[in-house]
Amino acid sequence: VTAAPQTQPFPNLPFKVFSTFVEQTFGSNISLATMLLLLFTMTENPELLSLHARQQHPAEGENKTVASGWICSLSRTIMHQLKDDIKTVFRPGEYQSKQNHQDNKDLKLSIKLDAFAKLLNLTPYDHQGKFKERLRPVSYTAIQAVHAICPDSITCVDQQCASRALLQTTRPRDVPLVTLIEDNISYEDVPILTGKCMQCGAMYYADHECFQDNYGSWTKCYLNST
Repeated sequence: VTAAPQTQPFPNLPFKVFSTFVEQTFGSNISLATMLLLLFTMTENPELLSLHARQQHPAEGENKTVASGWICSLSRTIMHQLKDDIKTVFRPGEYQSKQNHQDNKDLKLSIKLDAFAKLLNLTPYDHQGKFKERLRPVSYTAIQAVHAICPDSITCVDQQCASRALLQTTRPRDVPLVTLIEDNISYEDVPILTGKCMQCGAMYYADHECFQDNYGSWTKCYLNST
């Protein structure tokens, strides 16, 4: 017997499908920050989306609800957080602050979020309305950022070099790969890159700098920022 996975993959759909949905549903004026807020609000609330989807698939004696109290509550929270930026979530003509009642805005946004959840396949039901399994927490491994450890300085600090740029001169085969732990998250195969001033020959590392003193000897200077 194989145990069920504790997470589900991050939604993976063609960007063209995603962008077309965004433009047709939210409009072309929505910002990247707001769109990411909506996306991660979806992926961070599997329990709420499961409860919402259940009311859209009623058992005998129950009523089907297009916009459940669950998704409406989420809509109100989003509207509260976005404040004036909430206008960009609606297409031209959909948002009219003086004419539209608050509940009407909640309903419109709830319908958008419902469609968004279905696009991302964040529903425990298949296309025939049959229950598959409850939603699990979404894994972010597929979109984990790629990190590189670099020198803190962006130019040579030697006054005689007049802030020359630092070049990355390490050959690809010689670049070390390490495990980086940041904010309790582990990142594998992170490259450590070294900078070099081509005028004075000073080397710049993530944890120290190596330069020649007045006597021609090479000196290491370890940094407190690492």
